[in-house]
Amino acid sequence: MNKELAFQEVASIGLKTMDHLIKFAANKSVVQVDCREITDLSVAKLKKANAVVGRTGHARFRCVPIQVQAQNKDESKAQD
Repeated sequence: MNKELAFQEVASIGLKTMDHLIKFAANKSVVQVDCREITDLSVAKLKKANAVVGRTGHARFRCVPIQVQAQNKDESKAQD
């Protein structure tokens, strides 16, 4: 099985599990239910999808070039 197909399969399962968790949590008739098992399964599936594409965690979205930060500071000083 190639990486793209494996990723699609794992991501689909993870998203379906997450959808199930959201629907379960939105059900008002359920009182104080422990959703840890469903949440853990969802996270595990999504982590597996992430591992299939060879990326590590959420840090790749947090890296901001220094130039952008400096530019934003200059813009805020100009507005003052």
